[in-house]
Amino acid sequence: MASDADTEVREMIKKVLLYCFTNELNIVEISGYPISIDSLLYIEADKTHRNYLRAITKGNECLVRGTISDVKKKIPNLLALGRGLLVDTNKIRRIEEDGLTLCFVQSLKKIKAPKVCKKELKELKKHSKRIK
Repeated sequence: MASDADTEVREMIKKVLLYCFTNELNIVEISGYPISIDSLLYIEADKTHRNYLRAITKGNECLVRGTISDVKKKIPNLLALGRGLLVDTNKIRRIEEDGLTLCFVQSLKKIKAPKVCKKELKELKKHSKRIK
């Protein structure tokens, strides 16, 4: 049974998340957390917590409960790299020489893709005019 204080705390958390993650117009809710698609760079499965994901935006990151397959259904334009990584290909600025390290637009964040995705990333780089 929830008390009034629980409801108040949930509302405060929701307001903070709205402020941090939804300063853009396109919003998707993942397990109750609003995430701005416009600022989303990638989503990865959390390595320490089962059934949790880390949503990485241009300036923030958030741990949310959910699965990669659920997010893929809600945001189908994300590219699945391996079993635990979804990337917005429109935000990739550069694929480095190793063929696996992705650099993102307007961000200093970098991420390593699984080795099995090297061929797929090479094709993505080859067919994209803006990815260096």
